[in-house]
Amino acid sequence: MFADDVDRKALEVGALQAFEVLLERLRRDPNPRGSILVSSDRELRDAARRLGARLWTAEELLNRMEPAGREEPEKPREPSDREVESWLEIFEERT
Repeated sequence: MFADDVDRKALEVGALQAFEVLLERLRRDPNPRGSILVSSDRELRDAARRLGARLWTAEELLNRMEPAGREEPEKPREPSDREVESWLEIFEERT
């Protein structure tokens, strides 16, 4: 949501200031309904909801990310008969 412009020093000071930074960003957002706050903190979620932000829990975020991470890797193609013959010749020469 704000990854590129978050005041990192404020976030390092503590959770309370991070909480305030997030809410201030939502207050300044001209379209808070276009923002998604990911948090399981009830107080933060309630305040963000009042400002109009959409809310996800960390679990919801993970569930949305999992399908992309579960994609089956593409299986290698079967070798052609010619490739098999070539490899067999190579290995026969070594034995």
